[in-house]
Amino acid sequence: MNVYISSLDVATYFEINEFISFVLALTLASGLAFMLPIFMRTLSSLGIVESSFWIRNFKYSLIAIVIFTAIITPDGTGVTMLMLSIPLISLYLLGWLLSKGVS
Repeated sequence: MNVYISSLDVATYFEINEFISFVLALTLASGLAFMLPIFMRTLSSLGIVESSFWIRNFKYSLIAIVIFTAIITPDGTGVTMLMLSIPLISLYLLGWLLSKGVS
């Protein structure tokens, strides 16, 4: 690979180790984020959090979701952030509906 890079006289932007660690971190963060409804329902079923708490604090969670997706997405334009934040907001609302059925 280095032969091709030196013959083309180009610089690499990342190493394969950096790329693999980035992909694994993105996969782990996305996987944990998509467990949000299960986490919300579990907290509500244990009586730790009431279901009204989730909808009352929706605006704060919306800000947290947007910040979270901005951190874990590699795109600087915001398209990827938007593509990931919409499902997470939907999952948050699903978690609220599931927790509402518990209480």
